[in-house]
Amino acid sequence: MKHSADGKRTDRVKKAEREHMVRLRNKGKSVADIAGELERSERTVSKQLAKENALGKQYKLSPFILESRKEHFNYLADIVNELLSNGLDGVTKNPNNREQGDLFEYTIWSRDSGLGIPRQLLHSMLQGNIDRAASKYIDLDLECLISHLKAEYPDIQSKGFRKVVADNPYELIDILRLLVRKKIFKGICPVCKDWQ
Repeated sequence: MKHSADGKRTDRVKKAEREHMVRLRNKGKSVADIAGELERSERTVSKQLAKENALGKQYKLSPFILESRKEHFNYLADIVNELLSNGLDGVTKNPNNREQGDLFEYTIWSRDSGLGIPRQLLHSMLQGNIDRAASKYIDLDLECLISHLKAEYPDIQSKGFRKVVADNPYELIDILRLLVRKKIFKGICPVCKDWQ
C-alpha cells in the first residue's frame, strides 16, 4: 500500500483498495472478511511507517544525513556505555518486600553473584562514571547526550540532570541501558538539529 510522506493514504491507494474489495467479493469472501483483511493491511503499513520514522528513514533525508545520524547515535551510545561501566549495566532493584532495616535497595550482578548496595552508593558510582566521562569527552558531547536524555526522561528537563542522578539513579540507569541497546535517541541536540 502506498502512503504519502505524512502517512495518509493517497487517492490511488483508496481506488486500489476498492478494486481489491471487488475482487475479494467476486472470490466469495464476506464483507467482514474483507474489512478484517484491510484492517490488518492498514496496521501493517502503520507499523512500518512508524518504524521507518523512528529509524530516520524519512523520505526527505539523504543517505549522508542517515549515515551521519547513525554515527552520531553510535557515538552517543559509546558515552552511555561509559556511564554504565563499573557494573552499573548489571544493577537490579531489590524487591519491595525486603527485611526491615535492610539498606541494600539494589544489587550489582557479576556473573552468578550479586552485591547489595544502598541508593547512596549507587548514586556515587553513577556520579563517578559521569565525572570520568566528563574528563574523557568534550562538553559538547555530554551536552548532546543530555539533550537527547531530556526527550527520553522528562524529569531531566524539569529537575535538571544532577538532581535526577541524585534522586533517581536507578531509573536513569534503566533508561541508559535501553538507549545503549537500541542506539536510537529521541529529541534533537546541537549536533543533529540540522538533520531533521
